[in-house]
Amino acid sequence: MSDQKGAVALDVREREIRAEQRHLDAVYRRLEEKIHEAEFLVDDAGRRGRVGTPGALAERDALVFRAGLHLQRLNSEFEDFLFGRIDLLAGRDGERGPDGAQTSVEPAEDAVREEDGTPVADIAETLHIGRLGVLDADYVPLV
Repeated sequence: MSDQKGAVALDVREREIRAEQRHLDAVYRRLEEKIHEAEFLVDDAGRRGRVGTPGALAERDALVFRAGLHLQRLNSEFEDFLFGRIDLLAGRDGERGPDGAQTSVEPAEDAVREEDGTPVADIAETLHIGRLGVLDADYVPLV
């Protein structure tokens, strides 16, 4: 690899690391939101028990149990839950998908393209791997 190609690859790798850190920060923010939502559900379910009917008490117990499990799961998986990512390179036809898309551990020399005069990693899709699935507010998978 020439020095120029090496410098370009290093620059692309550093930008990818910064982008990955921004993504990780967004995932942790979303997890915090989900923890606050689960805490609210536990508190709300506890208030429902004040109605006093047997049906309301059973409903409250079920809600407290489910919300408590969800909260416990979120809290126990909060640290070190994201393992990494898989970068899918474009397949043989230039599109992502089952046509022969490949994976890459790091941006390879041949997986760098220019976009508006700036070298970028030529990645068709990035999949983040973790202990639990995390969706954003629009239900788009973050992990």
